Amino acid sequence: MGIDQINRLWLGAIGYIDSDRIWHLIHPNPEYYLANAGNMRYGPPELILISSDNRLWYMRYTDGSREGVAWYNPETGEGCMFTGRPANIIEDNNQTLWMVIDGNLYKYSLND
Repeated sequence: MGIDQINRLWLGAIGYIDSDRIWHLIHPNPEYYLANAGNMRYGPPELILISSDNRLWYMRYTDGSREGVAWYNPETGEGCMFTGRPANIIEDNNQTLWMVIDGNLYKYSLND
């Protein structure tokens, strides 16, 4: 779960509740998700970060292992598979994202 810059409570990749307490479903097939709830192979990506530019960063798990990282911009509806390797992402006070993938440190400035 996470709260974005405009106070929406995001429940992973399932949907969000806005400040008027209205539920917005974004999962494309909720019946499929609910029928397979608890099975990591069919579960939605896990929300790992909401960056200061309001992008949501997700990690996908399959067969009990981490698969990769993607971002989603809820304002534009755009997203991207950022890496096919698992990584935890943190953001510093300078709006720079940091991650370690396979022992290598990477950074990405949100100001560029």
